Amino acid sequence: MTENTIILEFDTQVYKEEDVDTFINETSQIIQLKKQPFSTFAETGTAIIVLVVLSPLIYFTRGFFTKLGEMVAEEEKENAIKTYRFFKEKLIKLLRSSITKRTPTTTFKLKNKDTRFEITGSFTSDDENTISVALDSIKELSDLALEKLTKIQISSDDRVRIISFRFNSQNMNWEFDFAQTYSGEITR
Repeated sequence: MTENTIILEFDTQVYKEEDVDTFINETSQIIQLKKQPFSTFAETGTAIIVLVVLSPLIYFTRGFFTKLGEMVAEEEKENAIKTYRFFKEKLIKLLRSSITKRTPTTTFKLKNKDTRFEITGSFTSDDENTISVALDSIKELSDLALEKLTKIQISSDDRVRIISFRFNSQNMNWEFDFAQTYSGEITR
């Protein structure tokens, strides 16, 4: 698995493995995906799908989703935009394919091999526009997390392990939820 592989964790009680396999097959030419099924065995609760992205943080500050064109030559930018739109369309289709009546929660976990913290961003919606805006704003999520990290007051011998945001579907933006340090301290 390379650092640009995306791990797709999904609840088998909520998403059919065949639907996940279809998504992986349809997008395999443009992105490396690895599936990790899990099962909650809960009759109530929230449907969950998690995209774990292992990559250098610079990958996100450039805007992994919205600025895909920067990674290719100028003449290929239009193709890169089409590729991103194809990927997003297939992901939205997968996210909306929940086999339960529960509204799915989607979480992005941005893990960086060069740092010791994880950025998470979650949203609970099956609305196509909300999903689309949340996907398009991954760069903003990363930028917000880096900005917030500079403002969190913790002891000098501790470090932030997770910084978490929720997507507000009313305002269509990311809002700080909490940060947790390695010692377990939580900041809200």
